[in-house]
Amino acid sequence: MTASAQGIDVSAYQPPLTPAALEGLDFAFCKATNGDQLADANFARNWAAVKAAGIRRGAYHELVSPAAASGLVQARYFLATVIAEGLEAGDMLAVVVSDYQGVTDSEVKAFCDSVHAAAPASPVLVYSDLTVAKALTSCTGYDLWVAWPSATAPALVAPWGTWRFWQWGSPGNLDHDAFNGTRAELDAWIAGRAGKPAPAGPRPVPDWQEAMMQQLPEVTAGSADAAAVRTVQGLCVARGHLIAVDGSYGPQTELAVRNVQSGAGIGVDGVVGPVTWPVLLGV
Repeated sequence: MTASAQGIDVSAYQPPLTPAALEGLDFAFCKATNGDQLADANFARNWAAVKAAGIRRGAYHELVSPAAASGLVQARYFLATVIAEGLEAGDMLAVVVSDYQGVTDSEVKAFCDSVHAAAPASPVLVYSDLTVAKALTSCTGYDLWVAWPSATAPALVAPWGTWRFWQWGSPGNLDHDAFNGTRAELDAWIAGRAGKPAPAGPRPVPDWQEAMMQQLPEVTAGSADAAAVRTVQGLCVARGHLIAVDGSYGPQTELAVRNVQSGAGIGVDGVVGPVTWPVLLGV
């Protein structure tokens, strides 16, 4: 990952950030809040330190079970905390989702939607490991910050088509992260996300269209219907995905389908069925 933008993420478990700790980095994420009552003891100092270092910064919130406080309530607390310390256009905002907190897909989506609506100039990210990520099917319109302690980036991050940030390890008691691109590409991504409309939810399908699409075959990995697979591949190519139109539904085809699904705000599962066919056909 030598060509990629590099950064760290910190909380009160680490010492407050210093200029030396931030030297040579491209970005840093700072924990801001947990639930609806607990602010990180180092957030204000860390947030200011990252700004002073002149690098990109992000604040993150650890989402807890809605039994304690709903996603919307926690989103308001998170935003209030960050805004109080100075939220600027281009600052990133992330939600940490862990299986032990008992958080649901709908709560994560509600949190992200609320944060995006209140701070449209800030890219919104979902932090998760791959096990938890599988259940977050309605959240793929927001970019993924994946926890994957390894020297090699994960090849598949379903239901997302790709990852945006990757927490790859914790040398020296600091969590280290990589952006999926260079520093210039990080800047361009932030500029492109700022002010972008909120991702749409699953696309409703009219009754007549539902009936029509039910007549089309379901196409998925390993499908034996080569003609249907070639149709899917051709439609993906028409959308700019450079894959072979060979009738074989392999990893490249599946990734292209997942990217189409993610871009359309529908469930990302790599299966071309009654909901995905209309997207590919543009109806």
